[in-house]
Parts: sequence; structure tokens; C-alpha cells
Amino acid sequence: MRKEVQTRMFASLAVLAVTGAPASVANAAGSQSEAAMSAKDGAANKAEIAKWPAEKQAAYGLWPAETKAYYWTLSQERQKLFWGLTDTDKVALSGMSAPDQAKAWARIEGRGGASEGRR
Repeated sequence: MRKEVQTRMFASLAVLAVTGAPASVANAAGSQSEAAMSAKDGAANKAEIAKWPAEKQAAYGLWPAETKAYYWTLSQERQKLFWGLTDTDKVALSGMSAPDQAKAWARIEGRGGASEGRR
């Protein structure tokens, strides 16, 4: 339990450190993100979502479209790590440029969280 809390804290700090701005700034999702989400959230993704516990489905449902679309671009390992982040950090990470996302993932995975996927 303690290691899980510590991992979440480090992941959150890593995301915030890379953004250099409050995570809430990255919360804007445009119509282009809506279209991307629709394309990414196809039948295969819906089938996967249906297998999730109700709590996980509800949490996913609250994410902005850009964050949902970004989630499906991640490897299975990174998807597990993504669930360990706070929702604010998920939104921030999904709104970053590709180079900043790469830096954030290097920090998240470098904290030893790569083997601690949850849910």
C-alpha cells in the first residue's frame, strides 16, 4: 500500500514537473479531440471497456475525449501505469506535446512504477 501511494506521488510529480504549469491548464479538449476519440473508441475498445469493473468504467467515462483517445495509443504496460496517475495528471499528460510526453513517461517508468500496473 505504501509503495502504491509513493508511486502515485512520484508519477504525479513527474507529470507536473514536465509540464511546468498547473495540470488544470491542459484540461481543454477541442472538437478535433472529440473526432480522435470517436475514431479510437471503436468496437474493440468498447469490448475491452465492457470487461472492466464498473468503478473503472465510471472513471474512464469522466475523462475528456482527448484523454480517452490518448489512453488507447498507449502500450498495455503504459495503460496500467496510466491508471495509477491522478485524473488531473492523466489530462495533463494527454495534452502534452509528444516530446514532453516522452519525458514524462521516462520519469514515470524510471521511478520503478513500470512493474506496478494496477486495475
